[in-house]
Amino acid sequence: MKKHELKTGMQVETRDLQRWIVLLQTQRGNICQSVDGNRWWAIGSHANDLTYLDNSLDIMKVFDFCVGKNITQIADRPFLIWERPVEKMITIDGKKISESTIKEALREYLPK
Repeated sequence: MKKHELKTGMQVETRDLQRWIVLLQTQRGNICQSVDGNRWWAIGSHANDLTYLDNSLDIMKVFDFCVGKNITQIADRPFLIWERPVEKMITIDGKKISESTIKEALREYLPK
C-alpha cells in the first residue's frame, strides 16, 4: 500500500501496536490522530511506502473504515485491508539487521 491510497476514516496500526485514524485535509494537514483524540502526527513525514525514518511510526497495518455511532465504536470494528510483510531481524553485536540485508551482503562475498 502507498501513502496516497490512505483515505479519511481508515485506521492504521504502527510498529508499536498503536492505532490511529487517518484524517486528510484538516487544518493541520493530512494527519493520523490517536483513537482517544489526544495525539496526532503528520502523514507527510512518512515515505510513500508508509515507513518512517526511525521505524517507530512505520505503518504495519491498514484497516478500512466502518460506520458507527461514535469514534470508539468505529475503532472496535476495523476491517484489515493491508499488512506489511514482517521481515526477520537478526541481532549482531547488539545491532538489529534485516535478513535480506545480510543475504544481500553475503552474495557479494560468496562464489557464484
